[in-house]
Amino acid sequence: METHLDEAESLAGFTGEKNFMLCHFGPSNVAAWKLANAVETDRGPEAAERLAPVIDLSTLGSADRVAAVHFDLARAYAQAGGARDTEALRHADLADRAAPVRVRQDPLTRELIEALDRRAKRRLWELDSLRHRVGIA
Repeated sequence: METHLDEAESLAGFTGEKNFMLCHFGPSNVAAWKLANAVETDRGPEAAERLAPVIDLSTLGSADRVAAVHFDLARAYAQAGGARDTEALRHADLADRAAPVRVRQDPLTRELIEALDRRAKRRLWELDSLRHRVGIA
């Protein structure tokens, strides 16, 4: 997978940000896919630090894609074992605000919110708000 993403990154560097027939391609989209891949392989925190500055959300073309990037950033920061939970919570909230139906239906959302809730040292209204929106009692 890394080889394919590296090749896409090389091509995106040549093409720049493009939108042809609603198929968005460019450095931001490739960076978003690299982030998603890193999160799935438990390399999230380092990847988020490296890739978040590269991703221009305005080029992604849909609220669903913007929400996916924010959700991947939330999961990436949550993988830091509590050290980056504030950032994880912020990105989970941004994901929900961008595409609430998508985020609230994703089973990984519930897992993420429950993990953040377990690690919280005190009650946070932002976390309580997300728990309520996702339907966690």
